Amino acid sequence: MNLEGFLLKQFRKTRLYRMLTVYQYVALNLPKVITLVGAGLLLGLAGVHIYILVSESALPTWAFAATVAFIVICFVAAVMLTLRPVVWAGWALGVIASIAFVVFYVVSRLAGLPGMPEARTWWDYSPGSLAGACALMYLGLSASIPLGIVIAYPQKRAWHD
Repeated sequence: MNLEGFLLKQFRKTRLYRMLTVYQYVALNLPKVITLVGAGLLLGLAGVHIYILVSESALPTWAFAATVAFIVICFVAAVMLTLRPVVWAGWALGVIASIAFVVFYVVSRLAGLPGMPEARTWWDYSPGSLAGACALMYLGLSASIPLGIVIAYPQKRAWHD
């Protein structure tokens, strides 16, 4: 057994692991549904950014380009979730995109953005709140997969009753 396997085995014996996995009393074995929910959250995150592009007329060039790139990344990650050979890369890309959005959103509200001074302290921007909710729910769903609370496509689980 390698060191990583040993550490994982030890972690699974801890109280923290049991609490995070809800003492393994709760588990959802709906792999295709979980995958579709993950893809839906990523598409929701992209959809909010499409709405921002359409509704905001005075975006700086850099913000427009960054938003388009972010939309493309979200779409690519959502499509990758449905392709068997790259499904885990899709989950990882979605996690990276969600973390990047949350960090960028918080930093933009604390420090402002170049060319967009109104973004500073604008916490009650509805599209931003909706996008933040999608990103945080995606991160929570992604974290529940390795904990064994939910099963994602195409992973199988051997149930022990």
